[in-house]
Amino acid sequence: MKFVWSTAFILSSFLFSYPDTEMTSFKIEVKRGGDLVEMKCTEGCNWTELSFQLKKGKAMVVNELGAYEKSAYPSEPDVKFAFYVNGSPNGLSFESINGTKWKGLTYGRKPSRLMYLDETGVSSNKY
Repeated sequence: MKFVWSTAFILSSFLFSYPDTEMTSFKIEVKRGGDLVEMKCTEGCNWTELSFQLKKGKAMVVNELGAYEKSAYPSEPDVKFAFYVNGSPNGLSFESINGTKWKGLTYGRKPSRLMYLDETGVSSNKY
């Protein structure tokens, strides 16, 4: 079963990627517990740890400076990378704003599992 999920993940990452986008290297550990999302940045951010509550129908924006509600985020930010975070069934979904190789990513299964997010995708394996 793990092989099928990995294959599907690789395929979805390939289908939803930007071929020649300028990327910024970052590494973020992500964990979801209920509506609480916890992140720990180990590379490429001006923050080390942050957390926020998911609100139904309201995306959060994460960039190298921190996390913001989508409605309060400037339309043309001057940041190296940024992405939207939304809840998905038993996981999270991410949509790139800039600075990543991917357009959109989703993971599910065990939401409390530690996931690793970077400019190229999301994985259950450490970078």
